[in-house]
Amino acid sequence: MKKILILSLAVILILIFPFKVHAYTTLSAKWSSHTIRYYYDSYISTRAKTFIKKGADGWNGTDVNFELGNAGNYNIYCTEVSNSNVDWDGLTHSTWYGKYFTSQTLYLNKAKTAWNYDNPLQSVAVHEFGHCLGLNHSSGKVIMNPYTYGDNSRYGTYKLTTIQSDDRNGANALY
Repeated sequence: MKKILILSLAVILILIFPFKVHAYTTLSAKWSSHTIRYYYDSYISTRAKTFIKKGADGWNGTDVNFELGNAGNYNIYCTEVSNSNVDWDGLTHSTWYGKYFTSQTLYLNKAKTAWNYDNPLQSVAVHEFGHCLGLNHSSGKVIMNPYTYGDNSRYGTYKLTTIQSDDRNGANALY
């Protein structure tokens, strides 16, 4: 009888005070503003410029606004590299002070396979801009899944090129 009473009380508490479950994880910092400016030099390829824009635009509909800045006014420097000696197709390097980012560099690696195909490259670019917001890797069917290809990967398995509700929830929780 005592076990039934405890179980009933637990069920009632869960119904009255539901727990919010989310899969997103965050980094130790975020930007101090809801408007974040990115910039790229004119000499990078048209392809890189296209997918940098798609990556930034992929977060439309969240509480953050990415916009293209200029050489004297930006938060995130975006560029392309060609390095076949590394295992990443995109990378974001962040510096921060306290709880706020001070600068970031976003790299798209054109030596990797995702570079040759539109959808995987869009998946990489949107994913990297998620790091620029302050989101960390999460597992499952989310754009912040750390893997482009392989088992349970964001593109190879799930074919994701856009943010999912958990990604959106993470961005909105930060900002």
